[in-house]
Amino acid sequence: MLNPQPDTKEDSSSPDETSNSQNGPESHPEPPAPETTELQAGNVRPLFGEGSAAPTPRGSKTAKSSDVDPDARIIRRIIAEDPNYNLATVAPLTDLCLKQCIENFEFNSSVITHLDDRQRRRLLDAIAPDLPLKVTSHVIGEDPYWARACHERWPVVDLSRHGGSWKRAFFERMLEDAIETFVPGHTYAPRLEECVSYAAPYVHHLDIRQLLPPLREQPKDKDEGSEGESDSEQSSEPQAVDHLDLGPVLSKLNELEKLALCFTVKKCGMNFDWSVFQFTGRDCLNLSRAIQQHPRLRELHLTRQVPALLMTN
Repeated sequence: MLNPQPDTKEDSSSPDETSNSQNGPESHPEPPAPETTELQAGNVRPLFGEGSAAPTPRGSKTAKSSDVDPDARIIRRIIAEDPNYNLATVAPLTDLCLKQCIENFEFNSSVITHLDDRQRRRLLDAIAPDLPLKVTSHVIGEDPYWARACHERWPVVDLSRHGGSWKRAFFERMLEDAIETFVPGHTYAPRLEECVSYAAPYVHHLDIRQLLPPLREQPKDKDEGSEGESDSEQSSEPQAVDHLDLGPVLSKLNELEKLALCFTVKKCGMNFDWSVFQFTGRDCLNLSRAIQQHPRLRELHLTRQVPALLMTN
């Protein structure tokens, strides 16, 4: 009787599976050791004596600058608190030019025509109010500048008497002061003529409250033998003196419409003399000629003021 042949079919299982099947039930592979993980990651700690340096912990203060990427560094600059610290800035070129215009305005006043409104205002607020009239009279027309000029010379200015214009108030008050302080034969006449030429286009009303007479020569000391003078010689009437001739002044004031004159002297004090209150015949002739040559004059106020104390006596 024939014995059955064993199945010679090729086993496809691998040797590992065979060994696993022989060992018993299925088992999971063990995790690799820590040394193996470090080797696979490439973080191998060098031993003592090797050339590579030990890795530096993250955030360590002892890290070398060569190990840090220069593009990744954050560069900081610390400035201590300083209350006086101020980074000066360069002024704009327009401000520098305007400063030079202000400093040299007396020598070149025509620059004001090339400025805009803001620059003009800054220039007029910065220049001095006592500049010569030959510079400012016909160039500056804005009232804020003339308001400063008025307050610089007079503490109180009644603007209602001057048509509400500060420029008109300045020139009318200036010309009134020049005429009231003029002493014939003593004051420099070209000075008065200069004031009239600058003020002529802006003067509409003049109120002259005094006209000074010429200076009288002091009498020489009399000898001791002249004590016997008669009382009639001592009581002789003083000679009449003529005042300022207003003809040359009024002929240049083409805009003048109202004129008030008072032939008197204010605050004469101990120098009182009846002659200073006289309205002489020459004064009358000079005034009449001046009025005839001024057809635009509409009002004339002529008064002769005598001190009230003398009138009561």
